[in-house]
Amino acid sequence: MMRHIILIMLTGYCYCAVAQQIVDNKMSVQLTGGLTYALGSTQVKEGSYESPSLINNFRQSFSMGLEVTYKIRRPWSLGLEIAAVSFQSWANNRSGRYDGASYFLFSVTPKFQINTPFREDGLWNLVQGYANLGPAIGVHSVHLEKPPYGAPSGEYDFKNSTFLAPGVTLCLGARLSVSQRIQIGTSVGISHFWVSSVLFDDSSVAFSTLAAQIGYKLGHNRRFKYAP
Repeated sequence: MMRHIILIMLTGYCYCAVAQQIVDNKMSVQLTGGLTYALGSTQVKEGSYESPSLINNFRQSFSMGLEVTYKIRRPWSLGLEIAAVSFQSWANNRSGRYDGASYFLFSVTPKFQINTPFREDGLWNLVQGYANLGPAIGVHSVHLEKPPYGAPSGEYDFKNSTFLAPGVTLCLGARLSVSQRIQIGTSVGISHFWVSSVLFDDSSVAFSTLAAQIGYKLGHNRRFKYAP
């Protein structure tokens, strides 16, 4: 996936470098989608107690998101991201405890971002590199096909749970302007949430995301004059 993204960006850069000069902008809206990879051990260990991890044994996961960024002052930007991550296909060679389980995360993250300097021509006229960091709040939804071992019978639902959990995200990426309004890009991010639930033993949800982006730029900076 990464190889294809890089090839597309290089092809776009060669075209844009010949075709036009890009005007700086103040705001952009990005749609993102990509693959997610759980980080951590497949087993949860607490002293002599050991159990399979719910999060780190999912075999399929993907993410989608919408992000808005606004340049407050070069090279700084503020951003807000709304993202959804789905974890499916749980499997563990040593246990079938969470077979059929699924996990869904919906998060909101305000971000503080630093960008590479914008130039009136050359590479940094077309390409924007960036790094951002921000606190996150996530709505976590868990579904189990069967209750955990030892769960008492009663009115409480030991198969489904929804709860809030705080987290933090870090992201590195690059965007290529293919026109005055349109950008494409790629990013690599890491997210970490601190969780607690009676349905599973994990104390955190940590994952990396490799994503592709397409964006629309708004609010051209009109303080500078550019060649036609």
